[in-house]
Amino acid sequence: MNKPVETPLRLSDARRLTQRVHFERDGTVSIASGKVELGQGILTALAQIAAEELGVALEKIRILPASTAYCPDEGVTSGSLSIQDGGKGLRKACAELRALLHKSGNTSYWDLQVAGIDIPADAPEKPAAHYQIVGTSAPRLELPAKIAGRPSYVQDMTLPGMLHARVVRPPWPYRLEQLSGITLRGITLIKSGSFVGILAEREESVIEAAKELRAKLPWVQGPAAPADIYAWLKEHVAENNIAKEKADPAAKARGVKRMQAEYRKPFIAHASIGPSCALARMQGDKLEVWSHTQGMFGLRRELAMVLRLREENIVVHHVEGAGCYGHNGADDVALDAALLARASNGRPVRLQWSREDEFAWEPYGPAMVIALDAQLDAQANIVSWRHDLWSNGHTHRPGRADKPVLLAAGEIAQPFERAPATDPALPAGGAHRNAIPIYDFPDLLVMQHYVRDAVVRGSSLRSLGGFGNVFAIESFMDELAGDDDPAGFRLRHLKDPRGRAVVQEAVR
Repeated sequence: MNKPVETPLRLSDARRLTQRVHFERDGTVSIASGKVELGQGILTALAQIAAEELGVALEKIRILPASTAYCPDEGVTSGSLSIQDGGKGLRKACAELRALLHKSGNTSYWDLQVAGIDIPADAPEKPAAHYQIVGTSAPRLELPAKIAGRPSYVQDMTLPGMLHARVVRPPWPYRLEQLSGITLRGITLIKSGSFVGILAEREESVIEAAKELRAKLPWVQGPAAPADIYAWLKEHVAENNIAKEKADPAAKARGVKRMQAEYRKPFIAHASIGPSCALARMQGDKLEVWSHTQGMFGLRRELAMVLRLREENIVVHHVEGAGCYGHNGADDVALDAALLARASNGRPVRLQWSREDEFAWEPYGPAMVIALDAQLDAQANIVSWRHDLWSNGHTHRPGRADKPVLLAAGEIAQPFERAPATDPALPAGGAHRNAIPIYDFPDLLVMQHYVRDAVVRGSSLRSLGGFGNVFAIESFMDELAGDDDPAGFRLRHLKDPRGRAVVQEAVR
């Protein structure tokens, strides 16, 4: 998850005004942002911010397609932080431009010389009371094309001379010892280790060939998943980490009734309405990729690592794809496409996973076990609370470790050891997000049992461990309340004014 922008503002390699904002000869303003459109309307919101702060008409703002070729590196578009991070950086840049225009004595931004000027981040921003564009309803920039059925997604893209591709994997862990004696008419077979891909002129050809190959190839099946994944998690703990501890033995000793409960969250697929897709073109040692990744620069770093290319020789363009509320197969399919593009003699490759590929191989939201243990005193007040959770890490995005995480990296002829999934530190948190209860208990222990090994590859699903922990906590509060009023029971244990207001409003 991205970290909130701190003060003073960090603009990293986006410190130059001309990287974020450029005034075009046709009277429009081009805006470059490292945050990407995922269906959340961020392009429209950023355009409103720029128009407001610059004092130009909204219709003059043009948001450039996101690309590592010219956009600032603003990390991953996730965690509902695009306005907080990317929007804040854009506002600062626009405020500085407005201040520079005032100091210059010019009347038009198009007469202002700004090339090479750093953003000192000290120009005053427009007061919210003066807003005329931000906070108003504006037509979404990206919706008209979608509504009209015009090509809008990476799945719709075509490039001149493009080949169609598929990767061939069975729906379970495997390795492939050999690929011999198999030929398919009109199909180019590519094998590197256990990685198998196919190329053809027409998409229906690779679809049928993939089905045929999947049935013919001599797969060696890997270990089966455990019958009881929840017991397996408890048996494979790598680290025990205290998220919060507040010991009060005297309060715990007042307990006269003990209750325990265990809650389980299964692996959950993102199940995007459109399977993951990417295009790639490699000419010499230069690679160009079109992807619906949430992190262009992280993907670029990982592609460079796996393909052993210089990072500056790779350009990743973001093209919108199916939404996912987390981390689906977008990055994995980009590496698949890049590997096949190396063997296509400079022709672009379009690779789309099948629905079966998506469900079998995308990173799932990790499974969790949550065990709660509480003591109540004679007045039915909670005097002791223990929360234990077992889970893999909930973040497994590319470009964040010195080892790759993408699927094909562990399948190619010189395979990489893949980095394990990890958890962001609190307060954002991963598996332990929202594990610390909002309620006030005198004796409290929240313990995270981190499981490094994984039988199912996992990564971010919306709110990470938050909804598993909150479901467990609130379900247990209902059980502890028994015949008591559930809202009143919660209010007895809740001091936070905002939290109390929410509960009171919910039952009003």
